[in-house]
Amino acid sequence: MNVQVEERFQISPFFVFYLVHAGVIGLGILSYQRSLVQAASYDSWVSILLLGLVMNGVIWMMYRMLNSEQNDLHSLHEWLFGKWIGKGLTLVFSLYLFYASFMILIGYLEIVKVWLFPTLKPWLLQMVILLLVYYILSGGLRMITGICLWGVIIPLAMIGPLLVYPIQFGQWSNLQPILNHSLMEYVHSGKLMIFQYVGFESLFFYFPFIKKGGQSLKWAQWGMISVILLYLVNMFITFVYYSEGLLQHTIWPTLTMITILEVPFIQRFEYIMVSIWLLVVIPNICIYLWSAARGVKRAFNWKMKFTFIPAIILLYLSAIFIKERQMISMMGEILSWMGMVSMAYIAVLYVMVSMKRAWSKKT
Repeated sequence: MNVQVEERFQISPFFVFYLVHAGVIGLGILSYQRSLVQAASYDSWVSILLLGLVMNGVIWMMYRMLNSEQNDLHSLHEWLFGKWIGKGLTLVFSLYLFYASFMILIGYLEIVKVWLFPTLKPWLLQMVILLLVYYILSGGLRMITGICLWGVIIPLAMIGPLLVYPIQFGQWSNLQPILNHSLMEYVHSGKLMIFQYVGFESLFFYFPFIKKGGQSLKWAQWGMISVILLYLVNMFITFVYYSEGLLQHTIWPTLTMITILEVPFIQRFEYIMVSIWLLVVIPNICIYLWSAARGVKRAFNWKMKFTFIPAIILLYLSAIFIKERQMISMMGEILSWMGMVSMAYIAVLYVMVSMKRAWSKKT
């Protein structure tokens, strides 16, 4: 069944670039280098590039499935599996995106506590962030899209140039030798990188809100290409700045690089970095929660505003009890595994949809 959305609630195709970019880039870009280096050393950039190409292929599959009578995930589920199984599968995807928003929230709270205010009681900051999130969610997808636009432009414009500063202290010989790892090491590095691409699945839920949705494919893929380039550039800068041994013991390499910047009127530049990064975190949480609520609405016909409030309360209460770094790391590994399952599921779903449509044409 094709989901019809009034034009006043829809967005132009080129805004998909910002939704994809803002939905993928989050806290991971501050720390992903460490885990990848442990798997494939300084050749791990190969995994970023190859996995990025795979992600563009997955987005193409999603558009092939959605650009038809079934133009959102729940429609596909009900068409393939029937009413009740379809509801259950859509609910699973909604819970997955809710969990992703939870990980973004506790990850940012941890960074604030470690880098800015070690004695801060997190409940107050959580309340401020989640109240802001609820205000944005209540404005609908168009407001979320506007936040995503600024959440892409402002951090890149202000922080992007700062990442180039460490190059003057870099050792380009760190990049050699090139391509001296086994295939399994690249695969393992790619599996670790999947966590950094979590969030693109939201496209399944906001696709009906795109004007002439089929025409937005190029913008979705350009959004993913911009993500790949950002990861690659940041990775190469990190490689030339850090020795491999030091990088393996640095939890947030990107943040640590920023600390070397010296400005006469600012002693600790990471305060600005972490504060600006809230503009990246807020769109992340908003996209995931909106998509999760949209899935619940499509499956059970609940109003989204009645889903937002319980979801935000649950986020708030759950985040209070997550304090240890080991627990956050373990939960991040779970999310990475869920992301890998999600990618595999989308590929399987694409095959099933293609087969059923081919069979329907014959009959």
